[in-house]
Amino acid sequence: MDYRESPMALKFLTALAREAATSRHEAMVLARFVLVGFSFTLAYSALSSLLALGARLTPPLASAIGYAICVPFAYLSHRNLAFRANSPHAVAFPRYVALQAPLLLLGAGLSWFAIRRLMLPEPIGFFLVGVTVAAVSFAAQRLWTFAEKKAD
Repeated sequence: MDYRESPMALKFLTALAREAATSRHEAMVLARFVLVGFSFTLAYSALSSLLALGARLTPPLASAIGYAICVPFAYLSHRNLAFRANSPHAVAFPRYVALQAPLLLLGAGLSWFAIRRLMLPEPIGFFLVGVTVAAVSFAAQRLWTFAEKKAD
């Protein structure tokens, strides 16, 4: 009997192929998220630095304003490009906005810590904050905001 004719071997090979496809899909989602997220991290960093250095706002306030300006553009980019979600805007956008409040607080707190306590230059501090917040954001968006419904 050939191994390919064995029901157990067939199930194993099918499961292996499915896992490989899923892993590739997840890797592509992550790659697209990184591309979109990196773009908005740069935009956030530039806006926040401009507000902190040019307008002389405190780092937490500059961070919050820079972040808030990026939210609607980042939502559309993450929904349509990164996650390619089919979630209706009526569901996904409120979730995305609800997620932004704790992320905004995290960013403001980390900005204070990085710039005021660690004494990092504003552009470097804001960039590191952006990367950290992006990592938390990816997990939350993948698991909740744009979560795919599982077929029963």
